[in-house]
Amino acid sequence: MAAAIGNKYSEKWTEEILYPLLPKMIELLESENKLVTEDSFKIRVEKEFGIPYGTYNYLFDIKFKENEVLRDYKDKTAAILEQRVMLCKDMYPAIAVMTLKNKHKWKDRSETDVTTKGEAFNGFNFLPPITKIE
Repeated sequence: MAAAIGNKYSEKWTEEILYPLLPKMIELLESENKLVTEDSFKIRVEKEFGIPYGTYNYLFDIKFKENEVLRDYKDKTAAILEQRVMLCKDMYPAIAVMTLKNKHKWKDRSETDVTTKGEAFNGFNFLPPITKIE
């Protein structure tokens, strides 16, 4: 991780500094339709607001993970980006599908458990334990 705990640069970002930037970040995201992926948005945030890519991840995923306001902000940006990926006409369909699967937890179809009935799978027990032959 680029911005670990103890890194003085990443630690200088506080909630008081981030709160005024949140509406501006949402406004930036809503105004620029070309920002389709989370990565492109983070790069743009770095350019506009000076929050480096790795520091952005650290702030929202680790340092302020329990902060409800910042979590709501992150959920809102994820929803906007997810909608953009679905509606984007300039993106190859395969890339759109992979982005939805990898970044937004989409699946091709529902998974049905027909073998273990919800219990943990501990491997196969077809063979008896090996015993020493004398």
